[in-house]
Amino acid sequence: MNILKILAPAAACVTALAGCATNGGPSTAKLLDESAGQNGRACVRLNEIQGYGVLDDNIVSINTLGHDYYLATVLPGCNDLQTSVRTLFQGSFGEICGKSAQNAVTTNGDHCAINKIYKFENREQAFATYNEARQKHEQMKNSAPTG
Repeated sequence: MNILKILAPAAACVTALAGCATNGGPSTAKLLDESAGQNGRACVRLNEIQGYGVLDDNIVSINTLGHDYYLATVLPGCNDLQTSVRTLFQGSFGEICGKSAQNAVTTNGDHCAINKIYKFENREQAFATYNEARQKHEQMKNSAPTG
């Protein structure tokens, strides 16, 4: 019974600190829906992927041979994506699509599930949308009460 008297306040402190650490609002990846005005279900043909880049907050930019540009979000826990030398996009029927359980980006150390994909006419439009979502995220993070 004495252990419970000691552990209960400690658990309350840990819970309060955890709430402060995560109280920055939704991530940039989650804010892309609103900024892009899309549902994240775009598809990219694997044989058209010309290059990719890794942005912060689990977002991958993809450019294609057809000059379309895509932003893809991967689920959290994909740690090797930014530093990996080798990357392989995997999907069903020769394409990757947002909101499909079979799609992933595989690196040397991680299998990163793709969550959503957004299509843009060009790189400028994609990065303008990304920057808008990032700015919203920063505003929410800065205005959030600290614990």
